[in-house]
Amino acid sequence: MLSAAFAQALGRSAARLQQLWRVLHQADGAVWASVAPLLGAAPFKAGDAEDPALQQVFAERRRSARHEQQAQAWEQGWAARVNARLAQAAALLGVPA
Repeated sequence: MLSAAFAQALGRSAARLQQLWRVLHQADGAVWASVAPLLGAAPFKAGDAEDPALQQVFAERRRSARHEQQAQAWEQGWAARVNARLAQAAALLGVPA
C-alpha cells in the first residue's frame, strides 16, 4: 500500500516536485512555511496506513478483480490529493499550475 501511495506522490509528480522545490528554495520564510508542508505531505491520511481493510485491498489486488478496482480507486484519490497540493503550492509560489 505504501509503495502505491508514494508512487502517486513521487513517481508521477517527480518533475513537478523538483520544479516547485527549486522555486521554493528562492522564496522567503513565510512562503516556505506555507509551501513546504504541501510538497512534503504524504498522499494519504495518517490513519490510512494503519487500516487493516485497506492493507488487505492492496495485499490482494493482484488476486481479486474487486480488490484491484478498490486499489485503483484509492490510487486515483491519492493522485487527486497530490495534484491539488501541487496546484496550491504553485499558486502560493506564483508559478503556473
